[in-house]
Amino acid sequence: NAFLIYDSDADSPSKGEASRFMAQLQMEPWKNTTVSNLKIDLPSFSVENGAEISIDKESFELEALAKYFERGISPSGLNTYLSCKLKFYYRYILKLGEADELSESMDHAEFGTVVHDSLETIYEPFLNQELTEEGLKEKRAIVSDTIERHFLNTMEHLKEVAGRDLLYIGVAKGYVDKVIERDIAHLKKHGPGSLEIVDVEMDAKRALEVDLPAPFTTVSIGGRIDRIDKLENGDHLVLDYKTGSVKPIDLKAKTIDEILDKPKDKIIQLALYGLMLDGQYSNLEKFKFGIASLRNDAPPFLLDIEGQTVFQLKEISATVGPIIKSVIQEMATDTVPFDQTEDQTKCKYCQYAGICNR
Repeated sequence: NAFLIYDSDADSPSKGEASRFMAQLQMEPWKNTTVSNLKIDLPSFSVENGAEISIDKESFELEALAKYFERGISPSGLNTYLSCKLKFYYRYILKLGEADELSESMDHAEFGTVVHDSLETIYEPFLNQELTEEGLKEKRAIVSDTIERHFLNTMEHLKEVAGRDLLYIGVAKGYVDKVIERDIAHLKKHGPGSLEIVDVEMDAKRALEVDLPAPFTTVSIGGRIDRIDKLENGDHLVLDYKTGSVKPIDLKAKTIDEILDKPKDKIIQLALYGLMLDGQYSNLEKFKFGIASLRNDAPPFLLDIEGQTVFQLKEISATVGPIIKSVIQEMATDTVPFDQTEDQTKCKYCQYAGICNR
């Protein structure tokens, strides 16, 4: 007996429709098989639609927030708070993560992990060594094996690569090949020695001086930076890889205040990288911050604030630093609750939408 189940609710992921395979079985049953339909009505319950949820900051919330500040505020955490305070509460205060399931196929996050880990393996040997076309071509020959190895490390409950994952690995190989091709093209255009790998998958962390009330003492920002390059003109490029879609407009802000008026997660992420690096690389003059979309062959899109794409780290600290500190001060203010975002378009793909009835 085989039981094929789908949700007839039009708001479900299946949009209330059976799969084509199920429909075909009903229209053209296999030989010597009987297909029957059974409708199961689940008990219904009602929750007041649109009921607002607001969590006051009591002793538990303030203590959990203090521990989070000490561990380090990540770009994703800060962007989550700016996007929806209640979502931040669920994820970082209550620590309600994704469901712990052993999937038979990798999801988007696992796919990104495989690509990033593979790029780290390929580029780490070039640290403190000359990056050459010949060396990159040698690394291209091991891309497939590298990706498959990291896939099995990430999906450790699987014994082999099969089925849909073969397609994912093919896509991942194309993404990694694009990075190598870009670097080969750069060396051909600007000559040997024009590109130096300064760091890959760097864990950066920096303490911030923020005037906060008790019980808050230490506030840090931290995160992982995919790659730092030194270019032919002496500028440094702080680079982040994205397997998702990226547009140049995502990295542009006409004014500093626009960062918070119209929260742009990619701008905040790159600006935070600048804050993290200030101190460690404060002796270096010029920095660019970019995102390399692995979906296309275009050069990295650069952070552009008020028409400026080349920055000094002290400049980032002086302009973006106060904005970030103001957000942290709001997070620590006990009279500002964790409430829902007013922009319900952000709720469409939120993992906590079912909890807050959005």
